[in-house]
Amino acid sequence: MKKSLIAAAVVAALPAFAQAQTNVTMYGIADISVNMVDRGDNSRSALYVDSGGMSTSRWGVRGSEDLGGGLKAVFQFEAGVGVDTGAHDGSFFQRTAQVGLQGGFGTIKLGRGYTPAFRTYGTWDAMSYGLFGNLLSATAGAGQAQTRFSNAIMYDSPSFGGLQVLAAYTNAHSSDERGVADVSANDRDITQGFDIALQYKGGPLNAGAFYQQTNAANGTDALSTDRYGIGAGYQFGSFKLVGGYSQSSADLPGGGDFEVEVFSIGGIMKLGTGSLHAQFISIDPDGNDNDGQVFGIAYVHPMSKRTSLYAHIGIANNDDSSAPGGPAQLWGSGYSYSADGAPGSSLKGFGVGIRHVF
Repeated sequence: MKKSLIAAAVVAALPAFAQAQTNVTMYGIADISVNMVDRGDNSRSALYVDSGGMSTSRWGVRGSEDLGGGLKAVFQFEAGVGVDTGAHDGSFFQRTAQVGLQGGFGTIKLGRGYTPAFRTYGTWDAMSYGLFGNLLSATAGAGQAQTRFSNAIMYDSPSFGGLQVLAAYTNAHSSDERGVADVSANDRDITQGFDIALQYKGGPLNAGAFYQQTNAANGTDALSTDRYGIGAGYQFGSFKLVGGYSQSSADLPGGGDFEVEVFSIGGIMKLGTGSLHAQFISIDPDGNDNDGQVFGIAYVHPMSKRTSLYAHIGIANNDDSSAPGGPAQLWGSGYSYSADGAPGSSLKGFGVGIRHVF
């Protein structure tokens, strides 16, 4: 009832926008945790109150209009918010801002949203991109998948016997570049990116693979980063085993490239009314003895369909010769902790939190 009233208030505040909608929903997550973290050499343990331990705190509006003949117009706007401070993300709807069409052909959306690579990588994450030891340590921390594309065209195919194709393209150019004289002097591939993924879901098995390429500007030239990964999960009764492998290769300005490999394995087990999650991640950048390992274990206890309590423990080990602050870090969903400036520093963390979904 409260949810409907909130949605009605939003619709009333935006009458021109609401008239074109037959279904508008406001939704969100409020998640906050208290964490004690030892950040390694030359640093004292510290207590943190942070937003987004299990899921990034957010609110959003989504809706659809039935256009007839099996065709729908769809939209979604989603913003991140810090429960600890009340602040919103730098760009207000930076999490998602999309509009598109959905039908028997699948779904086409335009705007800003999650990439196929990021969505696919998350299917073999035992922590579901939250809690210490989740695969944000690989995607965001080790650069194994760009999380979102802006200025993008995104396509999700229908499911063909459990198999689905996801694709996306971005030119990453913004409206303020129109009419800028030197844009035409740049390599046409600067800031472009494309992404394609295959996902399979059938019975106890889910599997996925992706290839993503993104470009960054180097003067008037483009530096390319290629990423690919493959992983799967299998449900054995009350236990699910997941694992995956990925690699990224980034062009360097002076020539050559920099590669990072990541391997992960984890599991989820029903335990009473809750669930126990555990995961190990190995991160291996180019070079000798500069790799890292992340381990996390967590318990999630549902208090209701919408409210859960959780506890998580994480360890991020960095080899003695690794660069300061990495490559292993501790990531929640809405925050991360890196080691202090001493090379080879490792981290240990423990926290408890509460998440409410509305």
